[in-house]
Amino acid sequence: MSLRAIDIHHHYVPQVLLDEVKRHGNSLDVVISQTSDGHTSLSFAGGEKYQIQPDLPEIDRRLSVMDEGKIAIAVLEAHTASLGYRLRYELVQRVCKQVAGRVPVLVGITDTAFVESVRLAGHAADAGAQAVVLSSPYYHTVAQPELWEYLQHIVPELPLPVFLYNMPSLTKVPFALDTLRRAMDLPQVVGIKDSSGDMGYFHQVGRLLAERPEWSLLIGPEDLLADAVLLAGAHGGVNGGANLAPRLYVELYEAAVRYEPPSDRFASLSSSG
Repeated sequence: MSLRAIDIHHHYVPQVLLDEVKRHGNSLDVVISQTSDGHTSLSFAGGEKYQIQPDLPEIDRRLSVMDEGKIAIAVLEAHTASLGYRLRYELVQRVCKQVAGRVPVLVGITDTAFVESVRLAGHAADAGAQAVVLSSPYYHTVAQPELWEYLQHIVPELPLPVFLYNMPSLTKVPFALDTLRRAMDLPQVVGIKDSSGDMGYFHQVGRLLAERPEWSLLIGPEDLLADAVLLAGAHGGVNGGANLAPRLYVELYEAAVRYEPPSDRFASLSSSG
């Protein structure tokens, strides 16, 4: 199994806003608010509001180079949580239309509201996505028994295969190994992306794959991609850097797959001699 992914980052920040940040440095008093049409706006106290919105033409451009970069999947995940629901739905629709079935599209559905996650998963399925990505619900911290109960309830409600997304720095709740082992009993759960940065944990997850060899194991931090593929059995990565240099990350992945550790080469030489 081999997977190379582009992690679609969608926000456009107006240049005038960037210029203001450079001019004022760390002395800014910033106000972030949501507009009635679902956009996010950012303003300096007492100053003009600047709209931060999905840069849809730029997303189209990135998706148009997928074939050139040999990208295998396109992922819209937790970053969409900062968008209003109308824009989330529009973004999913647009990405699926642009990809046009060339590669699978995975859509992040994590939300504080159970019903909104289910609703977005239904929209993703209707739009042509192939799977959804689910983190532990954020804001209210839950223990592992509650997280497992959450998975038992929500997974059967989803119309698509599910990738779990371990991002404890943001959700504050990791997918513990025992919870993952239980999740492997849910046929609809087909893999996990880990962005914890904890390679000890990642190696342990890799060993769990003996129980579900058809699972996909993906790494988030791009600086760990080669180690994850070479040493921990990862099938690929969902790396933000692939937005800027997709071919570079594919070549890194392929180099890691081709690499034969010295110990293996020495073992083959000694056995032949």
